[in-house]
Amino acid sequence: MSRFPATISLLSCALAAVSVVGCDGTEDPNGGETRLTVTVELDDLIPTVVHVNGTVEGADVEEAFVEYGEDDTYGTTLTAALEDARTFGASVLGLPALTDVHLRVGAVIDGETLYTDDRTTTTAGAPADLPDLTLTGADPDASMIDFLVTSVLSSPSAAVIIDREGRYVWWYQDETDRTMTRARLSRDGEWMTFLGYQPVVEGGDFQEGQEIIRIRLDGSEMEIVEVDGANHDFLELADGTLAMLVYDVRDVDDEPVVADRIMERTPDGEWVEVWSIWDHADYDPSQDPEPGFTWTHANALDYLEDEDAYVVSLRNFSTIFKVDRASGEVIWQIGGLEGDFGDFELRPTTAEPFHNQHQFQVQDDGGLLVFDNQNNAAIGSRVVEYELDTAAGVATERFLHSPDPTIFCYGLGDVWRLDTDRTLVTWSSAGQIDELVGDEPIWQLNLDVGGGFGYTVPVHALQ
Repeated sequence: MSRFPATISLLSCALAAVSVVGCDGTEDPNGGETRLTVTVELDDLIPTVVHVNGTVEGADVEEAFVEYGEDDTYGTTLTAALEDARTFGASVLGLPALTDVHLRVGAVIDGETLYTDDRTTTTAGAPADLPDLTLTGADPDASMIDFLVTSVLSSPSAAVIIDREGRYVWWYQDETDRTMTRARLSRDGEWMTFLGYQPVVEGGDFQEGQEIIRIRLDGSEMEIVEVDGANHDFLELADGTLAMLVYDVRDVDDEPVVADRIMERTPDGEWVEVWSIWDHADYDPSQDPEPGFTWTHANALDYLEDEDAYVVSLRNFSTIFKVDRASGEVIWQIGGLEGDFGDFELRPTTAEPFHNQHQFQVQDDGGLLVFDNQNNAAIGSRVVEYELDTAAGVATERFLHSPDPTIFCYGLGDVWRLDTDRTLVTWSSAGQIDELVGDEPIWQLNLDVGGGFGYTVPVHALQ
């Protein structure tokens, strides 16, 4: 653990004496010197988080702040929280692993802003079993990325935050054999929330042991919610309700068949079923799932707040469903195993339908951006976007990205529109993330061979 000297004295107007008498003509309440004691330490759980705490003797603090950066020009200022008139604290987030950090503390006392000297501390290095990251492409300053919230599918799996320069700035490893497919920041931005789930394996008990884990970004608090049967994806609604994909196992001809449903866990702990594929599809025993897969294999979930509707991807149906949250009725479905493309006619008719898709994003204009895994390694995976005319039942392909050379992503995969002409693509099992301008990658992040990424969410700030 790195720690500053336990005591740093704040000086007066000229920074030449400890007494504030003479700065504004007031008498020191203690009849002596004013002293600020500051401690700086790395968090035990998240060792890239730096905690700064201060206590003042001899005067009240009107305001306190921390200036910090990777050199003594700092560059970033964080306002400290006043716990009372003479104590304050702040936690600095977003610092890269194994990096020297310069800090100084400022405090406003009797209208004067006083500073400590420059000090440095060093964040911890990433664990040896967390795969190395390699950034290629344009100058990072050309990127629209600030931070990426994602997971690393190594052993053990980890929830991580990565900055635009391709550096780990936050991580938490799960010491079990569970897979972290999804990590998100909470709606208030104060918690990292992630799912640890047990993939389906023959003979394995995949319906027990899943958890939603919540850790404050500053490492100060952890919460665990048991979510037996949860898999792949979850999200948080505005009122704190957690919505997630959950296995729905039913007996057919005395044999268990594993399908999927959308479940909600209310803030008071009540579970509510919103939708089940069993209400909308008939099981065909001739469609035996591939090893490691369920009948339907739901793998991605989104929520359209303005419509109070869910959108859910079923890999083994090659179909995406839009579902009314209140009634559980299907509003539309797009895709299909038979190539009929569900409720839509695909145009141009020569376009290749998506297959075995994973994450997607519904655009503000109603368009649909899809990570299309495809089912043929020779063809490779791709990103495709459709303009949806729901009234006419027409889906028109309007954007297609197929990298050259091809990349085949057999598991997971994510896509996110950053701006009009910028797209973030996560080639999960291939261990690569691209930022595209149009159809060209200008920023590329790779994991060591053998590592993969979970789903990815770009965020602009951590505090």
